[in-house]
Amino acid sequence: MNHREKVDHLVEDLTSRGAWKSNVAPPLFQLLWKLGLEVRPPIFMGFVELLATTGIPFGAIWTAVMWKFRWAEAGRSPQTMMITGAVAAVAFAALMTPVMGYLRKKYGLTTWDAYPDDDPDEDADG
Repeated sequence: MNHREKVDHLVEDLTSRGAWKSNVAPPLFQLLWKLGLEVRPPIFMGFVELLATTGIPFGAIWTAVMWKFRWAEAGRSPQTMMITGAVAAVAFAALMTPVMGYLRKKYGLTTWDAYPDDDPDEDADG
């Protein structure tokens, strides 16, 4: 099974078990997969990977929005904006790591390499 087929199987499997598609395959990851990047789904990522794939983009977008609507008129320094954006990125990844760990445990998943062999429903199907 290639990466794309494995991702599609994961999305179908977990959404059929009640997971939200946005948790299993967030839009950013869908874009990365469409671009041909073989990035593991976030449910299988730890803090550093979540920081790199979701935290940093979140921090950058959040900083840009805050600058556009709030900080530009307040005269914030670029250094302050960069630090605040970095803190937002780390905070986002720090909050998402236990959420993804909880979902991984809830659905009985171990690692991306082991999936779908560790899928408890797979054994029931024969």
